[in-house]
Amino acid sequence: MRLNEKQVALYRAVSGEFEGLSVAEAAERFHLSPQAVNKQLRAIEAACPQLFPLVTKQEADVLALYERAGWPVAEIAEKIGVSESRVYSILQSLVKKGKLAPEGPVGKMLSYDKSMDAQIKEKF
Repeated sequence: MRLNEKQVALYRAVSGEFEGLSVAEAAERFHLSPQAVNKQLRAIEAACPQLFPLVTKQEADVLALYERAGWPVAEIAEKIGVSESRVYSILQSLVKKGKLAPEGPVGKMLSYDKSMDAQIKEKF
């Protein structure tokens, strides 16, 4: 099933990869009720499941900077005005939605090597 022009316009309006409007904002723009927007989104998902789940505008921005531009988390946080932990949360959300491969550093990780043992023993 192909999407009609109105469905394409609605998808682009609510997708974070395009405009990232909320359902309420899209409803106002298209002169629909929020329920009608949600009904159309379900129809779009049934026709093109590969487009879903939708990402938010903030998720799309983080994805572009992290995966496509290769920015480190600290710089992304500074650029979009959020904490580093918020960026990590967004990255985890993207992994859950299947928009980002899980092998990336999507959480704070500690490193270890054998030379640290002596320092650890001294502290205890």
